[in-house]
Amino acid sequence: MGWRSGGSGSIISSVRALVLGGGVAGLAAALELRRRRPELELTLIEARGRLGGRVWTERDPDDGLPIERGAEFVHGRPKALLAELRRAGIDVAEDRSDFWIGSGRRAGPGGAETGRAFGALGKALAGLLDPKARDRSIAALADEPPLSELPPELRAIARSFAEGYYLAKPERASARAIARMEAAQDAIGGDGSSRPAGGYGRLIEWLGARIGAERILRGAAARRLDWRSGHVRVLVDGLGGRLPELEADRAIIALPLSSIAGERSLGGRLGIRPPVREKLEAARSLEMGNVVKLQLRLRGRLGGGSFSLAPGQPVPTWWHASPPGSPWVVGWAGGPAADALDPLDDDLLRDVALASLAVAWGEPRRSLARRLEAFLATRWGRDPLSFGGYAWVPLGADGAMEALAAPVAETLFFAGEATEPGHAGTVHGAYESGVRAAGELIATLPKRRRR
Repeated sequence: MGWRSGGSGSIISSVRALVLGGGVAGLAAALELRRRRPELELTLIEARGRLGGRVWTERDPDDGLPIERGAEFVHGRPKALLAELRRAGIDVAEDRSDFWIGSGRRAGPGGAETGRAFGALGKALAGLLDPKARDRSIAALADEPPLSELPPELRAIARSFAEGYYLAKPERASARAIARMEAAQDAIGGDGSSRPAGGYGRLIEWLGARIGAERILRGAAARRLDWRSGHVRVLVDGLGGRLPELEADRAIIALPLSSIAGERSLGGRLGIRPPVREKLEAARSLEMGNVVKLQLRLRGRLGGGSFSLAPGQPVPTWWHASPPGSPWVVGWAGGPAADALDPLDDDLLRDVALASLAVAWGEPRRSLARRLEAFLATRWGRDPLSFGGYAWVPLGADGAMEALAAPVAETLFFAGEATEPGHAGTVHGAYESGVRAAGELIATLPKRRRR
């Protein structure tokens, strides 16, 4: 690490820092470094041709409305993310909590029933926050009071929460880990949700512009990271072949869980040499949950409520896209439900989606099919850089997210939603992880001094 004298008489660091990954976590980390230590020589590497990672906003070619193929919601009131949205001049629109439950060709407001189901689930999870309580799977928890006392339809909603919201397999998911995430979410007003006006893509554009295009290398997949204390060297493949190796003094690894766990993919696996055994063990003890997200553009008035549930259907959760009046409706299948949809081609998936939506809204499928103008399917489990939507914690993996987040030898730092045990799977969790990792890196640097 070298030092040079600045023109004002200050002594400034010439530390070189690499950020691997241009999703929300990597962008937040790079911007935090720029804001707090602008003298650092900084490069951000992103394998995709676009920034954002699992935030992916497209535009309706007819009216320019946002189509969120990835993350969509602001969960609760996370201070840091909301502050960044305000700095970017992006308004946040609160969602109406208008739930409907479909049943055959009938749908009715289901707020009271869903409240009862989630209330019982919350009570069951709260008991696991006691350190003396025995952890168990969500499936086992569903077989015990108070969840076992619910009618079958409501019990299915409570059980499917682990699948649809946390992308977890109920038979293997740690109920204690979900209880902790629920408590963390409650602490920031987790009952409410909102969406950035114009889509999350506006935030990605803002973050990238603040970092500076000259510091961002797109279409560059980090294949291998060689390191020793105070030095890293990264082998990078570009769209046109092998690029020159990049060297730095510090690196923030802000890649999806599957990259660190060693999943085989076109560009999503990072080899670290020498291996950091505790990182590999932590990453492999966690799971990457699958998501299939569907968008249907329909003529005429949208049915159901702002959120509609179709328990037991292949696509069990639906909501109206933002802003109000948008012709798009969004279908969501997570965890095992997404696994079941993955093999279907788009034509069959469209038919399955229409049948599920017909149940959720209580409308004839034929009527919905006649009104269909466009259909989009996003299979995150097939994505060659993420292999899923976001991370979840199986039984026996308590503490793995914390282990994944810990710095190594004041040289390697880790960010990403899978490193945030209280807020995994959220945009604000990814954002906060990037800010945290940048702060950890900065803490290893000598303070700026003046002569």
